[in-house]
Amino acid sequence: MSFIFILFMLTFVFAFFLFLLFLFLLVRKGVMHYIARRNRNYERFIYPLISRYITVDNHFQHRLLQQSKKWKRAILARMLLDISTNIQSDEEWRRVEQACALIGLTNELRSQLQDKRWWKAAEAIRNIGILKLKELLPLVEDQLLSPQYDVRMTTARTLSMHGRNRVLIEYLIQESHRLQRVSIIRIADILRKVTEEDVDLMLANMNRISPLLQGLFIDLFGRARSMKALPYLETCLSSSSVELRIKALKAMADIGIVSNQDEIMHGLRSDNWVERMQTIRVIQACSMYSAIPQLLDKLADPEWWVRYRAAEALFGFGSVGKDNLRWASKHHHDSYAKDMADQMLTKWHPEEAAL
Repeated sequence: MSFIFILFMLTFVFAFFLFLLFLFLLVRKGVMHYIARRNRNYERFIYPLISRYITVDNHFQHRLLQQSKKWKRAILARMLLDISTNIQSDEEWRRVEQACALIGLTNELRSQLQDKRWWKAAEAIRNIGILKLKELLPLVEDQLLSPQYDVRMTTARTLSMHGRNRVLIEYLIQESHRLQRVSIIRIADILRKVTEEDVDLMLANMNRISPLLQGLFIDLFGRARSMKALPYLETCLSSSSVELRIKALKAMADIGIVSNQDEIMHGLRSDNWVERMQTIRVIQACSMYSAIPQLLDKLADPEWWVRYRAAEALFGFGSVGKDNLRWASKHHHDSYAKDMADQMLTKWHPEEAAL
């Protein structure tokens, strides 16, 4: 009898627990449905108003942005982030900045930058970048000293987005000795739209930075097509470091001009096939027609890529280069050179085969 009673009670308790769980889930679903409907209604109401506020500066809407309820502020913040992706004029950005201040988002992001949870700080940095809140950029710069890799990278992207390359360059120069290799490479890769002032800063510090950073800065000279960096790049061609010479050649090819062609030609005699190939890229980019005899010689290079680049450079020299390729395909002393010249004319550019 007692066993049956205990079993009954256990069954009752379990059934009661399931009922409470069902009731909790039902109430929770109802609350979530109510919150979702409330948010949708508010979004439909406020979106056209905040859009007009940003685009036509309707001062009547100021009071609508001054919300004390957290959930409304969150929706307004999300809308500002969405609207910011389509903004063009400086005046509209000024109104976005005003709207962020009115809803308290500026102060919220300022506090979030100090959050001990690194992902919260990274989110704040990213949002500051999207919203172009210039007054918070000095605080964002401080995050370059964060111990968290993701925070530093998000900071670098935000600063570069806002044209703060100088801050990043100075950071690399001063802190590269304690940064991991991957961090240095990633930050250098993030740098975009390098200006002549940025080039001046990098050139002024080339003798005091690591070989890794020297190579990355040389890449940036090429990316920026900086004529100002040419004298330094040409001095790199006499460096004992083959990696530095290759980097300099690549940058000069990107710039497309040289002042000392004889110095360039030394690269064709290098024992390193990559250096020979990059030298041919410079010859082609700078239209060095005087190097056609050397390019014909390089059609017989032991490395396939060098032969291919030589043939490609000759083809790029117009009718003069194509005539030399036709000659090489029939009369060159090296069978590999004949084959490469023939393939350049027939396989990769079949329209030339009939000529």
